Amino acid sequence: MKALFGRCTSCLGATGVVGLVAVGTPAIVMLRGPLAAEAGAPPAASKTVILLGDGIGKARFGQSERVATADLGNALSETKATVAEHGRDCTIDMAVQWPALTAYFYQGRFVGYSTFAANGEPLPKADMATAKGLRVGDTLGEARRLYDGALRTTLAQGGAWFAKTPNGTLEGYLSAEVNQESPPPRIASIEAGHVGCPAATP
Repeated sequence: MKALFGRCTSCLGATGVVGLVAVGTPAIVMLRGPLAAEAGAPPAASKTVILLGDGIGKARFGQSERVATADLGNALSETKATVAEHGRDCTIDMAVQWPALTAYFYQGRFVGYSTFAANGEPLPKADMATAKGLRVGDTLGEARRLYDGALRTTLAQGGAWFAKTPNGTLEGYLSAEVNQESPPPRIASIEAGHVGCPAATP
């Protein structure tokens, strides 16, 4: 699974992250500017965050760290995130984690995301779904109904799924092996892009 290590030395500047100092463990960072101002506004009606094969909201793979982090914060309506550096391997060198989602970066570019934490543990469920409506917690049967022939599964990593979409491939872990009947396998995570070493990803 994905693990955090090293220490955080990056400051996200224009995204509004300030005062970032962390050694060994992630640091809670505060945003400034428009995002921070929004924090004091009355809560807006809940809006489902759509998870795509190439990004979330306005954030797209390949965007700079600054732009993607700001766009993701807006899409998630979150003003706090934890930041940690990874060793420079497996096309990942930094992770930015919100309460319900982790974004991954490499050489200053947005390269992937997951509904799991950077250490591989599940994050709290949130109002997030794929464009076809698949959510964490749905059964594998529901995923097959939604994606039909575009979905495939594997027994690797204790059970994983993959779905081809017009925007790229969505994937994730299952709660149980594909051939388990009771209880039925459920969608444990939704991911896209690069989220870690091949042996630690679906």
